[in-house]
Amino acid sequence: MCEGTNVERNQIERTEEEVYTKALETAKEARALVIADFGPRNVERLLIFRQVAEETNRCLVIMAKDAYLLKAMRYVSPEVPQIESDRVIRIYEDVKGQLDRWEREIRHEYQAKLVTAEEIRNSQDSYILCFSFFDINELPDIMPQKGSIYIYSSSEAHNEEQAMDFRRLHNWLKHFGIRAVGLPVQQDDGEWVIPPNERGLHASGHASGPELLDLIRNIAPKTLIPIHTEITREDKDPMYFARNLEGTGIEVRLPEYGKEMRFYS
Repeated sequence: MCEGTNVERNQIERTEEEVYTKALETAKEARALVIADFGPRNVERLLIFRQVAEETNRCLVIMAKDAYLLKAMRYVSPEVPQIESDRVIRIYEDVKGQLDRWEREIRHEYQAKLVTAEEIRNSQDSYILCFSFFDINELPDIMPQKGSIYIYSSSEAHNEEQAMDFRRLHNWLKHFGIRAVGLPVQQDDGEWVIPPNERGLHASGHASGPELLDLIRNIAPKTLIPIHTEITREDKDPMYFARNLEGTGIEVRLPEYGKEMRFYS
């Protein structure tokens, strides 16, 4: 079974090393606050911005949920930093009327690592904030200064709800005078596209068509079942595999809704 999210993309997908290089280049342009927006649970991307923070003499401020994730990941991977001894990582102490138990425990365990909105506001060129769209309501307490940059390091809009979030985000950033880099902009045809000179801040994790074909030919299965594809989408067309694997002896079978698939050795 092979995914085909980007089968019709012929270019090789960007690597996390390329994302790091572009993120570092962008962060160095900031004269005040840097905000990094990337997918939740994307530990690899979080560690990239930790490295960017270290290279730019800033502290990386994560949310309590990120600290919880890093603590758990530390048990299985020594590459994940130990929060209490890491000289770069801080944890944002947002103001809440009531905290869940897990968050109280995180704040208690890493009390020396907590940083407030006031501290960030008074020394904005010392921090990179790991904020998502849903954390933007913290900005009125921080009051980003001129020269602040918002680095968008995640995927483009896939549905109308995400498109609405992008519109709101653009309005927030415009209100505070924050320059967005890597954030998709709506075109006249309604599509959301990252400006060409701002690309390179996100690696999708999905291989391109040629990369997938190379993988499949090396594995040489008897049967291939495309998943994460759509017949109605040109960029996700599962027939891409059938066209390009013809003559290899690999049978391409497309799943059909409600129909059983049987395989024999």
